[in-house]
Amino acid sequence: MLLVGLVALALLIQSKEEAVKYFNKKASIFDTKTEAEMYKILLELYGDRFYIFAQVNFTHFIEPNKDFDYRERMRLRSRIDRKSVDFLLCDKERAAPQLVIELDGGSHSIPRRMDRDDLVDSMMADAGVSILHLRADKLDKEAIKGEVEKKLVLKQ
Repeated sequence: MLLVGLVALALLIQSKEEAVKYFNKKASIFDTKTEAEMYKILLELYGDRFYIFAQVNFTHFIEPNKDFDYRERMRLRSRIDRKSVDFLLCDKERAAPQLVIELDGGSHSIPRRMDRDDLVDSMMADAGVSILHLRADKLDKEAIKGEVEKKLVLKQ
């Protein structure tokens, strides 16, 4: 009986070791060092005024117009599913979206990526959410502050 138990335990341990691992924890929520640096800059400049979220899915802050029928809303939603913005600044009173910030790296000169940027700009304009595109290769804190402030003033 003891032998049967030991064999069963050995098989159980072996099967766990051979189990397929489907997910791994990422080292960071940021895809690049530049995004991590930008987050630190935004926290320093605006952490006292805004909640600053990174890698936010569009469906968390915009939605299809409820005047459309269900089928059309689902079609529109499918256009924004699995897409996210780099950063979202929300007011601290209601966590309402105030400004989207996109870091534009080298890939943003590729036609397909430019089409995606045009779509994002159009959706943000339609939803009434300001958007700011910043070049990823020019992360100067004072320049960022100036650009963000311009967008926030225009929003008021």
